[in-house]
Amino acid sequence: MSINIINRALLKIGEPLISSTAQEPNGKIYGLIYEDILKLLLCNNDWRFAIKRVCLAPDIQDPISGFAKAYTLPADFLKLYQFGLGWKLPNYRNYIALSDERYSIEGDKILCDVEDKLYISYVALVTEEKKFSPWFREAMAAKLAAEYAMRIKQSAQLAQGFENEFFQCLAQADKNNELMCDSQTIPDGSWVGVREVIDVD
Repeated sequence: MSINIINRALLKIGEPLISSTAQEPNGKIYGLIYEDILKLLLCNNDWRFAIKRVCLAPDIQDPISGFAKAYTLPADFLKLYQFGLGWKLPNYRNYIALSDERYSIEGDKILCDVEDKLYISYVALVTEEKKFSPWFREAMAAKLAAEYAMRIKQSAQLAQGFENEFFQCLAQADKNNELMCDSQTIPDGSWVGVREVIDVD
């Protein structure tokens, strides 16, 4: 937890700074909101500093699920970013009747038909402030200020102002290339795909 980011948010709303989240009267509230906002912001946006790549070894066979293997996800796993080593392929579900599901995340497991090693990229729960990118810190402070303004100041107008600042921070982070762009292969389109399946002379 970053007291610096909490204090930056408190400065924005004109509240006294704190030295720890044990400080009365609102320290615990600040800490609880911080933890929630941190996870929310990491999950909703794919920040480059939070992306990790790992190679997982299979745990057990899982015939009940319909998949061949089960792999245990890392302890800091928040959200899957990429499954396997290749780029995501286009989805042709509009004319292919079979399911294109290749994996299922259930609990702390990822179930799939990969037999040996599974390579994934994922969004990790990063808690150390020194690893945060500059615009992530600014976005966190603005989002916290919006939440604190509602809880402490009971001011919806003040909160809305900080929400706007938050979205401006996200836009700037995108311009500064702090957010990952999930590249995908561009499909040819349904009619081209159908012609490849049904070879019409």
